[in-house]
Amino acid sequence: MGMFDYLICESPLLPPEHRSVATWQTKDTPSQFMETYRISPDNKLIWEEVRYDGWADGDPNATDLFSRLGHMKTTLMGDKAIPFHGYINFYAKAGSEFVDYRAKFTDDVCVAIVRVSSEPINKTEEAAI
Repeated sequence: MGMFDYLICESPLLPPEHRSVATWQTKDTPSQFMETYRISPDNKLIWEEVRYDGWADGDPNATDLFSRLGHMKTTLMGDKAIPFHGYINFYAKAGSEFVDYRAKFTDDVCVAIVRVSSEPINKTEEAAI
C-alpha cells in the first residue's frame, strides 16, 4: 500500500508563478513510498533512487512518538532517469491556494504542464494545515 511521492519540478514548462514551490506531491509515480522524483530542466523524469537497508530502532526514552518508533534505514543510490509516457498529476499548497497541475510525457520527455485546478484556502483550512 502506498501513500504518495514527492516531486520537484525544475521544468521551464511550469508557469513562473509556481516555480517557487519547492516540493509537490503526486500519486502518479511508481514508488508511492514518499520517495523523490524530479522533472529536470531538460524535461526528463528523474528518480532519486533509494535502497532500503532495514529498520533502525527508535529511542525508548525519546519524548516524541516518531523518535520512539524508529525508521527505515536508507542509502541514496543516485539519480536515475525513468522512461515514462503518460501523465503525472502533482499538487501543493502555493501561497493562499491549493494548486493541481498535470505534466504530459511523450517518449520520456515532458512536453506540457497545464494547471488542472486551483482553489483558495479559507481560514478554517489554513488552521488545519
